[in-house]
Amino acid sequence: ELATSLSTPISLIDASASVVGSVAHQVAQEAIARGSALLTETTARATAITNEASARATAISAETTARVSAISAETTARVSAISAEASARAAAISASATALQNQVNDLLDIEAYDNATAYVTTDQVTYSDSLYKASQATTGNLPTNTTYWTLLGEYSSLGDLVGSNAGAITQINTVSASSTSASALAINALNATVNDATTGVTATSSALDAVETLVNHTDTGVAASASKIGVLETTVNNATTGVAATSSALDTVETLVNHTDTGVAASATKIGLLETTVNNATTGVAATSSALDSVETLVNHSDTGVASSATKIGLLETTVNNATTGVSATSSALDTVETLVNHTDTGVGASATKIGLLETTVNDATT
Repeated sequence: ELATSLSTPISLIDASASVVGSVAHQVAQEAIARGSALLTETTARATAITNEASARATAISAETTARVSAISAETTARVSAISAEASARAAAISASATALQNQVNDLLDIEAYDNATAYVTTDQVTYSDSLYKASQATTGNLPTNTTYWTLLGEYSSLGDLVGSNAGAITQINTVSASSTSASALAINALNATVNDATTGVTATSSALDAVETLVNHTDTGVAASASKIGVLETTVNNATTGVAATSSALDTVETLVNHTDTGVAASATKIGLLETTVNNATTGVAATSSALDSVETLVNHSDTGVASSATKIGLLETTVNNATTGVSATSSALDTVETLVNHTDTGVGASATKIGLLETTVNDATT
């Protein structure tokens, strides 16, 4: 009875994993739970890496776009500034040319001072190889009188005056570091910046071409990144292996793990019961060990154990094999009995015939 009651819980110790409640089954359930936890963590890490990769790709794309826009804006601004400066220069040269032409026209009409002429303000005259302009109305006052006249220049001829103005215009139009014109110096500096071999418009254009090549590169550009992101999205959203499917599978695993009959809680309960059974003071392993010790003592007992049983079995074998009373002798006697029973004259058949005759005689109606 002790062995029978203990056989089931003891068999669970070394039973296969397919046996519910066995140690191997409980270990397998624990392995499934840990595998589920690892899968959850793996999925979470993969999702985090995917999100980070997407965020970095977005940031790189945004930064590339911003840099391209900034460089494009700077290029446009520089071109606009150069265009504006060129327009300003053209306007300034045109204005200077007009002013010069007006002065030439005025000089062509300027006459020598006449003491009898009544002059008004801004009238011009020549006197002693010099040019004067009236600062107020005057008559009979020589041009050397600074109260009425302003010296415009000591020119010996009209060519000197034109040459002087032409030199000023040349200074305005000269774009070089040696020019005395502030505008020309600024334009020269701007020209040097724009045409700089490292940072100028040409270099910037080359850099933009390189950026455009990278952005449009078939393997690493925006299109390739978009394609890879699309593939990743397809993988993540795959109906069979994607996040949703994995989530569903995890729900199933969670259901199995938390199942009331076979889940972790049930396994824990069964393990607790098994532990209680194994450690039971009356029927547990320790008690069974003591009982087995008693059984061993009984088996090895000098009067009733294996040795004495072997002696008794030897005596039984001697009795069974006894030549006079043993199984062989009994078998021979049975053969003799069978021969007598089946004998044609005295056996069962003959006895039956005789019984039939006796019955006929006994039941005879006459005698």
